[in-house]
Amino acid sequence: MYICYDKLWKLLLERNIRKTEMSEVAGLNSRTLAKLSKNETVTTDTIARICKALRCDVGDIMEYRDAEKAATLYEAFQSSAKVLARTPTCVSYALLFRGKKYLIHQSVTKATKDSTIRCKENGTVVWEQTYRFDGASAPTKTEEVLLRPSYRSDCTTLVLIQGKPSKITGLNEGVFLSPDYKGEKRGVCVLSTAAFKLYGG
Repeated sequence: MYICYDKLWKLLLERNIRKTEMSEVAGLNSRTLAKLSKNETVTTDTIARICKALRCDVGDIMEYRDAEKAATLYEAFQSSAKVLARTPTCVSYALLFRGKKYLIHQSVTKATKDSTIRCKENGTVVWEQTYRFDGASAPTKTEEVLLRPSYRSDCTTLVLIQGKPSKITGLNEGVFLSPDYKGEKRGVCVLSTAAFKLYGG
């Protein structure tokens, strides 16, 4: 069971109010706004301030949902995934959704349009960042190992890249697969968090 704030985001859209505008009027910091976006626990004081700022009732911005009846894998991940391990570059989760087991590794580093995610033959996922100076693209790139995901045959293994990378390369060649892969090979599916919202599992 969990509290979902989808009604809040819908209300903001209907009133043409940006999240940042609402948070300023309600006196919320960016951390609290991030918690709301992830359907995480916030204080009743936070809820009261939002209702006061938007001149609405509690039921207009939130609702109770049963995690076991989550409509999508993304929704289930947001509400009921269990943290297995944390490293400086990755958080690993276990999730049971509709009788199917998932092992999900989410990057801590947030990719941008200047980022390229490379899935390598040695089983690592690396992040390349092109730095820009005064709007010009610099030739220098830095490479950082995001993670070396563990793979288990008894569950579906996913790697989620936070943010929106410009591209993810090396898929469907080695152990790493694209979310739309239709072959027989088992492996680790790699996708951005934006794509994960649409991923059917």
